[in-house]
Amino acid sequence: MISRVSGLACRLCDGSNLAECFVLDSAPYSVERLLTKAQLADDRPIRLSVQRCSGCGHVQLMHDMPPSFYDEYEMAVSYSPAFNEYLESLAIDFQTMFDLRDESVVEIGCGDGTFLEHLTSIGLNPVGVEPSRPFRLAAIKKGLVVHNAYIDQSHPAPGGPYPALICRQVLEHIPSVFGFLSGIRDSLNEDGVGLIEVPRLEKAVRESRFYDFFPDHLSYFSEATLARACERAGLDVVELRPTMREEYNTAFVRRRSNVEDARHDQSYSTVDLADLDDLAHAIIETTVAVRSFMEECRQLGCRVAVWGAGGKGVCALAVTQIDDFAYIVDSDPRKQGLYLPVSHYCVYPPSRLNEDPVDVVLVTALAHIDEIARELRELYGFSGVAVALGRAIQQVV
Repeated sequence: MISRVSGLACRLCDGSNLAECFVLDSAPYSVERLLTKAQLADDRPIRLSVQRCSGCGHVQLMHDMPPSFYDEYEMAVSYSPAFNEYLESLAIDFQTMFDLRDESVVEIGCGDGTFLEHLTSIGLNPVGVEPSRPFRLAAIKKGLVVHNAYIDQSHPAPGGPYPALICRQVLEHIPSVFGFLSGIRDSLNEDGVGLIEVPRLEKAVRESRFYDFFPDHLSYFSEATLARACERAGLDVVELRPTMREEYNTAFVRRRSNVEDARHDQSYSTVDLADLDDLAHAIIETTVAVRSFMEECRQLGCRVAVWGAGGKGVCALAVTQIDDFAYIVDSDPRKQGLYLPVSHYCVYPPSRLNEDPVDVVLVTALAHIDEIARELRELYGFSGVAVALGRAIQQVV
């Protein structure tokens, strides 16, 4: 079960000045834990409170997932060609940034090993760390070296220290930001370098994406708070920039010999409290927009399917409580045949679009929207209308 954090201390600065920004009253317990049919009867929504620290500006949730939650965790998009193109370019950027040749590099939270393969292809010698058993076994089957471990201040990466380190889409899941990043620092040798990638809070706020907030992610980093977290833990930020269509904040860092000698660069973007408060209005307005769109489709005799059973889709369908979509599809075979928490839609493969045609497809996988639009046309011969989830429902070009 999810447990509320005692003491309500900020995950980044340990301060106590936390204030609630907005609440999701019908959130899923997890966006990764899809359900079998037998589990539906016991499924319940939870109340999700999003907090902001007035001291450092860090946005966070004030609960922890169970200690064993990530032992069986599976959340990846390695099947996406466009995403693999991004990973290839990211690996090259990292290599070029620090002039890496044949160095060893460890990836913390390597998943099924997809990024390790990209690192291998450019001449580096990668090792993975992955606590999720299904992911770890998948990576090992590819012939990759992967350790089973959790990293914190007392437990650096096995086999280290390393000259280089990668940590992608992990930090947002971690209860103790400082403890984890201290473990990252201690996993690097003197003058070691790293790359840390997290979802970009600025994007979620700018586009009113309340469905980017869910229990699996405990922290939400702006450029400023990611830089502050790295610097506090003894990692100097060499460069920090948005990546992957501005979906992520990516920091290129170097280990600092003196942990106490932190820099405080004021040039990084941050998120205003007023913008966070506006997400409460976005919940209502997005729900109204989707309901109005569905009513318009009903009046026209149009059927609507949803593409996307990832975090955004799971959360959006749970919170908006709209139950008259024809069905939901997703390209990830691990999700097909399972049910979304709270909304209880069954997930089908995209081939369902040919077997049971619809007139409209609502895309919730916003980071992959161009790729999905192309697949709809070229792979499934879809001639209807594709629209994107948002505060205003807009047609995908």
